[in-house]
Amino acid sequence: MCNTGWLKRALPFIGTFTLGIFIASFFVSVSPNYDHQGCRFRRIQEMQQIRMERDQLRDENLRLRNKVSTNWQDDVEIGTDVTAPVIDDVQPPPPMAPRHRR
Repeated sequence: MCNTGWLKRALPFIGTFTLGIFIASFFVSVSPNYDHQGCRFRRIQEMQQIRMERDQLRDENLRLRNKVSTNWQDDVEIGTDVTAPVIDDVQPPPPMAPRHRR
């Protein structure tokens, strides 16, 4: 008696699962891919490429920081006047138009 209840639940599940795998096999390859050696080699190459790019970017950042700090030190001289020059040609803005009440 106990086996028939289990069998009644298991058979529809197994049948539906088998049918789903069969239909999916038309659209997707369900066979396992054992090409782990090539995948591992590609992953190692990608990691080396990323490390090289990271080192190049780190060197470039350091070079640019050094360039900015030396240029900043060269541009700033002690005792220079940093006020903006006064321009005599500047005209004041026109007066605001009068507002009319309704």
